[in-house]
Amino acid sequence: MRDFAGVMAGHPFNAGIIVTNTSFSPDAHWFARERAKLIRLREFEDIRRWMFDIFSDEAEWREMPPTLELCPGVVIKIRD
Repeated sequence: MRDFAGVMAGHPFNAGIIVTNTSFSPDAHWFARERAKLIRLREFEDIRRWMFDIFSDEAEWREMPPTLELCPGVVIKIRD
């Protein structure tokens, strides 16, 4: 996870995703939260939803802000 964060920081990416077929440790979750602009974690339950074509579940939106500011004064609503 730390290597991934280092690679992300050295490239012009806004975010990266790490997917596992098991689960992440509490330390991994902490590390990702501390670098919330860079790293997103997806675990087995996420993969299971994807396999059943469930992409509108609230869990898919858990890290999305309710609005995005495109430029000063231009804000779009993403979700309630």
